[in-house]
Amino acid sequence: VLAPHLVVFVPSALHISLCEAWSLADTVKAFLAKNADGRVTLLQPDWSCVARNELTGEAKHIKASLDFNTKLLSLAGLPASVEIKKQSEVVLENPSDYWVHTINVGRKYNVARVTEAVGGEIANAGQVIAALMRVTDAVQLKATAVATLASDFNQNALIVEHTNGRVVEEVLATGLPPPVSYTHLRAHETPEHLVCRLLLEKKKKNKFIQQKINLYTQ
Repeated sequence: VLAPHLVVFVPSALHISLCEAWSLADTVKAFLAKNADGRVTLLQPDWSCVARNELTGEAKHIKASLDFNTKLLSLAGLPASVEIKKQSEVVLENPSDYWVHTINVGRKYNVARVTEAVGGEIANAGQVIAALMRVTDAVQLKATAVATLASDFNQNALIVEHTNGRVVEEVLATGLPPPVSYTHLRAHETPEHLVCRLLLEKKKKNKFIQQKINLYTQ
């Protein structure tokens, strides 16, 4: 019997708001409170195909974003006992087993099921691979429970389905954080985090402009 082990997936899109960080931190604390011998791993998707499409795809920008998300979770109350692990580390621990398992997961599910798992729309093959890798991550880490943000819930359902219910989906806490000033958060921002934030803001602005263009050219 496996000891209780919660794997928390950082969203592949790399975006976490303060409220979302608080929700994940509370979920972790609730899991540890009801599992005295439990442990938690926070998995950062540094090798996810989806993450690689964010922030220009440069490794240093992805790292800065993941570091910032970890700092945000820490400020939201993530327990210090949580192990921080990168997806690349999971892959490289046993590459052959990792990729064979991922291929076998892909053989088990048709495109329609994977499409449902990624939210009902596949923009590129990377999204399919990322969903299959997430299942392998949970298995390789010997997870008994998984948790992430609402936008990724269907992918967790794929993990539960693949493991025949051996891995369960942890219900997210919904508590709101206490007031934290923007100045306080910015005080912890490094030059790398600043670059990351500006890139995300630029991407959001460009998307808004494109939506306006599409609206007026229809």
